[in-house]
Amino acid sequence: MGTSAVADREAMLAALTQMETLQTQMNSLSIDAFTPIELLDLQQRREHLAWQQPVLDHAIYQRLRAECTPKELGASSYTKVLAARLRISEAEAFRRLKNAELLGPRTALTGEPLPPALPNVAAAQEKGQIGPEHVAEIKSFFRTLPQSVDFQAREAAETDLAHHASTLGVAGFTAVADRLKYLLDQGYHVIPVSPKV
Repeated sequence: MGTSAVADREAMLAALTQMETLQTQMNSLSIDAFTPIELLDLQQRREHLAWQQPVLDHAIYQRLRAECTPKELGASSYTKVLAARLRISEAEAFRRLKNAELLGPRTALTGEPLPPALPNVAAAQEKGQIGPEHVAEIKSFFRTLPQSVDFQAREAAETDLAHHASTLGVAGFTAVADRLKYLLDQGYHVIPVSPKV
């Protein structure tokens, strides 16, 4: 562990303490002076922060998987480790671990860092532009995509989906994802949207 890693550890713990303190402070403040529009603005900002939250979670889960076994942490699987330690259901723990596999940092067998499996979706999540429902829809899209769809089309679809998820609500995004899947099923080639997310 280098000097910067030690400094980062201390900074992370200090930042977490600040977040805990600020959250407690915010929870104790009155919202009575806010207008309805201001309340929506406040909640939109809070949602943006909540959508960014999983980014660090992904890194934590991926690091745990890389550095130890579930048995070393007292359980037979990582799902059981998270369920017990975080007091969540095994289904939720499994979902979080799957999201970390797709959106978290990866490491090659040779040790060099690799981008996330879905790099554009991960980048949009890091910016707080997509939420858990968007991520679930994207996972479903790729899980049900026929094996005949080639790698280039999948890459282009991931870019396109990340862009649309960043600009649309869940219902509109689901419609776009369904249309894209239909086109790919029919053998059409996808030309990704030009702006990078």
